[in-house]
Amino acid sequence: MPWVGHATDDIIDRGARSPASCSRLAKSTSSSSVGDTESPAPIARCIFEVATAAVARKDLPEDLQGLLAAMSDQTLPVASFPYGTQVCEVEVDPEAGEVEIVRYAAVDDVGRAINPLILYGQTHGGIAQGVGQALLENSYYETQSGQFLAASFMHYAMPRATRCRSWRQRSAKYPRRRTDLA
Repeated sequence: MPWVGHATDDIIDRGARSPASCSRLAKSTSSSSVGDTESPAPIARCIFEVATAAVARKDLPEDLQGLLAAMSDQTLPVASFPYGTQVCEVEVDPEAGEVEIVRYAAVDDVGRAINPLILYGQTHGGIAQGVGQALLENSYYETQSGQFLAASFMHYAMPRATRCRSWRQRSAKYPRRRTDLA
């Protein structure tokens, strides 16, 4: 199981061993306690209660006192290569030197999307950053000293909402068998 899973399992296991543990947490198994339950909200409330008790109560065994935290590190035996593609259709006005983005489509392999709204927001922001770099930034230096003259937003244009209209975005949902979190 990936490092996130190991750390989560360690926290749930420690919380389940605590005398302050809720029965819901103690009954759950470490590998399926959060992601596979019908409603993770009761377990989430329970884990916060256990974490609060672990810090506040001094009558707990020493190994169960303190912050409910864990660390894990893992080296995967096989690399994961996500895929994606982006297509941009532009119209160029050669007389005015203007470039207008007509359509933009992006498909990215992101694995399991925990929050699709944030996922699409991050993708949209990444596209806007790429558009800004490709079409609006101009890196130039002072010829005598080599001083970089475009070092702030005062020296080149940022992409505006009019340039970053609705782009078609999709995320691919093809789980990989190489890792437990796909």
